Amino acid sequence: MSERLPDQDSRDRIGHDLGATLFVEAGAGTGKTTELVGRILALVRSGVPVDRIAAITFTEKAAAELSERVRKQLELAAAGGQGYEALSDEERQRCAAALPDLDRAAIQTLHSFAQRILSLYPLEAGLPPELRIMDEVEGDIAFRDRWARFKDELFSDPAMQRPLLRAFTLGLRPRDLEPIAREFHRNWDRLDGIEFSPSAEPDLAHPAVIAALEHARAGQGPTLTPPAAQHFAELAAPLENVRAAARRVQNARDDQERESAEVDLLRLVAAFPKIRPVGHGGLLKEAGLKHTRWLGEAKRACLTAILPRLKQFALDYAAERRSAGQLGFQDLLVLAVRLLATDEHVRLALHQRYQRILIDEFQDTDPLQVELAALLAARPGAPPGHWTRADVEPGRLFFVGDPKQSIYRFRRADIDLYERTRHAFGCEQVPLVTNFRSQVLILDWVNAVFARLFAHDSGGGVRQADWIPLEPGPKPPPSHPVLLLGGPLPR
Repeated sequence: MSERLPDQDSRDRIGHDLGATLFVEAGAGTGKTTELVGRILALVRSGVPVDRIAAITFTEKAAAELSERVRKQLELAAAGGQGYEALSDEERQRCAAALPDLDRAAIQTLHSFAQRILSLYPLEAGLPPELRIMDEVEGDIAFRDRWARFKDELFSDPAMQRPLLRAFTLGLRPRDLEPIAREFHRNWDRLDGIEFSPSAEPDLAHPAVIAALEHARAGQGPTLTPPAAQHFAELAAPLENVRAAARRVQNARDDQERESAEVDLLRLVAAFPKIRPVGHGGLLKEAGLKHTRWLGEAKRACLTAILPRLKQFALDYAAERRSAGQLGFQDLLVLAVRLLATDEHVRLALHQRYQRILIDEFQDTDPLQVELAALLAARPGAPPGHWTRADVEPGRLFFVGDPKQSIYRFRRADIDLYERTRHAFGCEQVPLVTNFRSQVLILDWVNAVFARLFAHDSGGGVRQADWIPLEPGPKPPPSHPVLLLGGPLPR
């Protein structure tokens, strides 16, 4: 009789409790892929056709490995081989029948699965019948080309000359616009409904640095300390230049003259020396803060006039890609989710097509993946709403993840998303803690060290996962000399 594992109950549930929505938290080396394969085999044996199962993995390599392991286990089960001797004839026949259909099963990455959905319903998604997917390199080249054309349009637009000139005068460089546009491009789906309200310019006829320094000088009294006297002497010429520019703004005879004077003023204010709190430094510190705030208001006024154009660039470029059927990876997810959310016929058809959805490496998932899964698994006829309120049929969803192994912020992933999903959809939490990979000495050290590290408050409101101790398997790997290196632990 084989020795019972510390988490045997969890492993039994994965293989047998097919009517429950399980959220498996699988620690390092606990054999999560083996359990995932076992879940797929159990579903096939229960009568779920293999091409009605969607298993979403993290990489193409992982998808290929998972598919191959499923194939081998189906072959073994169909033959009643080791570990499958107790299968009924009907179960073996179901496994044998699944083998020819395995190539049609959706065992693939999230982006490939989204592409599959869009390829089935291109017209409903507003796409041409032929789709072409751009990889990251091709997508970057295409973005740079589109951005170069847009930048020419932006700089030649008379309506943008004023905010651009002022922004560049205040220190913004033309090349600084591209990272903003690229970020909008990457997150174009989040731009709908976002408005950049215009920000009021500060009073350009009365820059704050003038009154603030005059107040600071008066507050120092008739006698200045040598450091303060020297600092005020350093600021005297720049301050007089700002005063002269402010007078030109106040006395401008027309809009053109005022515009030129304001640009000169902004240049001088932006280049004003840093105000240091020397001597009785409280008033000088206050003057520096007022100057910084005034300058910040001027910069915000310019930027909020430019951002709407960058937003429109991102949305227009996304529409162009959609019309041409040339999509990037993020486009696939966004358009697949929007198709399911807006087309009830498609949602019902795909709900019937994919009876079970299994998601691996969930700790690094994109929030769009959760929405996609919720839309596919929700009961027919239920109106689509926020995924946290989705009425999901029990057993349709199955998650595997470990927040301690996450590359957080990869594809928008974060621990809050992980935690919200773990408590949504009626999920029942199933921990896997038996480690088959490491020696007992290693596991003891890892548990001792990381229990303290994960309990340590990293500050700044940053959340992290709870530490769940790993247990050695019944047959740990052979012991070899081990060298453990590390720095001091947090107290």
